[in-house]
Amino acid sequence: MFNGLRHAILVDRIMPFIVGGIFGIPIGTWLLTIISVPGFKLFSGLLLTSYSIFSLVGGSRLTTVKTSRWVDGLIGMAGGVCGGLASISGPILTVWCGLKGWSKDEQRGTYQPYNFAMHVCAIVAFGVAGFLNKEVLLLVFYSMPATLVGIWLGRRLYGQIDEVQFKRIILILLTLSGIALVWGGLQA
Repeated sequence: MFNGLRHAILVDRIMPFIVGGIFGIPIGTWLLTIISVPGFKLFSGLLLTSYSIFSLVGGSRLTTVKTSRWVDGLIGMAGGVCGGLASISGPILTVWCGLKGWSKDEQRGTYQPYNFAMHVCAIVAFGVAGFLNKEVLLLVFYSMPATLVGIWLGRRLYGQIDEVQFKRIILILLTLSGIALVWGGLQA
């Protein structure tokens, strides 16, 4: 899974995000019992779509100032909350890595291990909370082919794109994710 990225996976850089995310997952799982998930999807989808479109049409010069490991931990925690709530831990960290101006290897070397860790933690949290039922497991099963095709395609294309193309592709994928979240929020 991480072949070709080992040089970009720096434990010191990743750990604040993962530790924060581990604290965030149970909060998000608890929030499942008290807030409207469709409302959350609609709100976060609109926010993600707006940011991504703004960045695509010229606002992509947005960057963040040098931040601390504590801020990175809070970003990881926010992603963990979203992961525990709606299994969407990735977008917040993806946006954050882009705002930091990191190279494509630095970004991918950070959010791939983070997303993997958050999905494992979310599955454990869902199991502990009693949310892993037949319906959820079937959805995971049905999503596997698309996930595997996406992994395969991403690995094949990654080495063929430059930094600018990478940033544009990420923003397009974030836009599509935002639209899917909005659609899911409206359908419920």
